[in-house]
Amino acid sequence: IESPLLVTIVAIVHYNQRPLPDERAELYEKCVDVLLEERYKPASETTFALTDWGGSLAEKRSLLAALAFQMMSAGEQAGRSVSERQLEAWLRPYLARKRGEAEVDVALSSFIAAMRERGSLLEERGGDYRFLHLTFQEYLCAYHLAEQVRELDKIVVFLSDEARLAQSWWRETILLVVGYLGLRSQENALSLVRRLASSDSDEATALAASEVAASAFLELNSKDA
Repeated sequence: IESPLLVTIVAIVHYNQRPLPDERAELYEKCVDVLLEERYKPASETTFALTDWGGSLAEKRSLLAALAFQMMSAGEQAGRSVSERQLEAWLRPYLARKRGEAEVDVALSSFIAAMRERGSLLEERGGDYRFLHLTFQEYLCAYHLAEQVRELDKIVVFLSDEARLAQSWWRETILLVVGYLGLRSQENALSLVRRLASSDSDEATALAASEVAASAFLELNSKDA
């Protein structure tokens, strides 16, 4: 970790959790929870009352993950910030499925206001929103792939499409989706590594897939073949 901001956040995680997790995916998971629950602020009746502003912790995490997925999918040039109008267009279908059309507008406005005013994982500048650090966008996209796309075949198809396996823009997300799966099931994580390593894409993409699969395997620190 080189960014002073990330050092500060990790220090907060250490203060609240100790000891720090060994796995990067678990560390980022705890960083996200600390920021969403605002454990870096003194506990008070006010902070407790504001905890669920914009949705529950799980709902806010899922919405941020859906946003991260859409931003990563937009590509390196367009995916680092998003207008409020585009953010609403991307997230409205997710909230509509969960809350229903009758509540979606209020829920979406509340979520955006909470993100803007509380200043945790998203920051707003001149009407555009971006994640506090690209690392959180990459981790939350990995979370979305693991928890929402879920099926390993579908994850591999998505990562293989548009040669994402060979793009540096997607490298950290690929490593983190394997790492996140490894926290829940080593078997699933290793299965994803094997599928990535056996990619039947063109030669350059297959080589890149093998390299990132090997890196993901090493990060798992697994002794299984």
